[in-house]
Amino acid sequence: MSTKGLLIVDDHPVYREALTEKLGADFKPLGVQVQGAASAQEGLDILSHNHGPQQWTVLLDIQMPGLSGLAVIKAFKMQAQVAHVVAISGLDEKLWEPRTVNAGATLFLSKNNTSQHIFRKLD
Repeated sequence: MSTKGLLIVDDHPVYREALTEKLGADFKPLGVQVQGAASAQEGLDILSHNHGPQQWTVLLDIQMPGLSGLAVIKAFKMQAQVAHVVAISGLDEKLWEPRTVNAGATLFLSKNNTSQHIFRKLD
């Protein structure tokens, strides 16, 4: 059983699926399970019904329909098995990085980065 997992929560299917596939391949040699969720609620459900990793990092799009923004960071941080919430967005990095970190995110990543940059920051 894997002890670490990465949960990618993003409502854009192409971005979520591509990043889940790419980071899944990158993290596989490290024994990290990677999953994707289309909404915050789906991500929270995955964590609550999870029998896999004991410690998760959540890569969280902060601009989604439904539960989103700074409140969703706090919702994921309240989950016992979540070690880190990393906010990701196409929003202005200079404006949103301090807001997300103050809300409890470990760090903020811009969607303008490459998957390799994201991998290095999450590793």
